Amino acid sequence: MIRPLHRTAVTLAVALVFLAAGTSPSWAEDKEEPAFMAHFFAPELILQNAKAIGIEKPQRMRLMKELKRTQLAVAELEWNFFEAAEEINALTDGAVGTDLDETAMIEAARPVFDTEGKIKEEHFRLLVRIRNLLTADQRTQLAKIRDRG
Repeated sequence: MIRPLHRTAVTLAVALVFLAAGTSPSWAEDKEEPAFMAHFFAPELILQNAKAIGIEKPQRMRLMKELKRTQLAVAELEWNFFEAAEEINALTDGAVGTDLDETAMIEAARPVFDTEGKIKEEHFRLLVRIRNLLTADQRTQLAKIRDRG
């Protein structure tokens, strides 16, 4: 049986996987993306339309390098995330019938929140870097493809 807080950590991890894939889980679909996200392209969109937008071999190699760099960085951060989540688990184990120390819980959760922010930063860094790999014409073509679909 999965402990409730462990289930929360697993749920957060699943949400992070969806973020990494450039998609959102169903429970987040009602939230609108910030307007600035229209200037960025999911890696999958670029890979699926590489031929149509004329991705050259050097661009593809740099894109793959950035994807690998991000995967490694995020994997390490996810490890830190779960280690921090275990601290919360330790504070809640056996506490079913007792109140939790709010200050201790917030302090224990802070590294989880910090790590989550770092993961989002890595994903955003990837979006900026892959956008910068594209020519102006490729960006225009991708925007048209994305807006049609």
